[in-house]
Amino acid sequence: MTAFTPSISQRIIKESRRFIFEAIGVAIAWTLLFKLNMWVFKSLEVNHYVSWIFLPAFIRILSVLLFGWAAVIGLVIGAIITSHPADTGHATPYVLAIISGVGPMIAVRFCENFLKLPPTLIGIRPSHLFIFAITGSFVNVSLNGYYFALHYLPSHPITSLSPMFIGDMLGSIIMLYIASFALKACVKAGSH
Repeated sequence: MTAFTPSISQRIIKESRRFIFEAIGVAIAWTLLFKLNMWVFKSLEVNHYVSWIFLPAFIRILSVLLFGWAAVIGLVIGAIITSHPADTGHATPYVLAIISGVGPMIAVRFCENFLKLPPTLIGIRPSHLFIFAITGSFVNVSLNGYYFALHYLPSHPITSLSPMFIGDMLGSIIMLYIASFALKACVKAGSH
């Protein structure tokens, strides 16, 4: 072993730190975007589980695409932090947090296989991101709907699940456009 080759334990520590920082970053991004969504779109809230526009839906897919399992952990932590205070006496906020983290991983893996994409994001197009958003919304609504039905929570398709799907889609589309404009502005600024 040379002086420049890191030991296995050094690589494990380095990877663990990166994983933790990515998870914390995703949890912070989720929490901030959730709070922004509550502030801007409070009047579009259907109930404390559902909004007609839900900006954090974008973070679910994007973070899993970028950070994998670290994003799943970050999403779960962020969802627990932003859970409704009235729900803390039972399992619902924790189950919904797990759904919020695991659901996007299911959607991303399905889309990567369906679209025949490498896990490196190379070759991803805007149309692919739209497919990721639709799939992520569908998986989220399906998993939440199943949980709501099992526990008799508000899950009528018209009053909860349809707005949840539409809210996830609109939130993702809004954030995709914002990200697209930001990237174009960065590229334009960098070319001057």
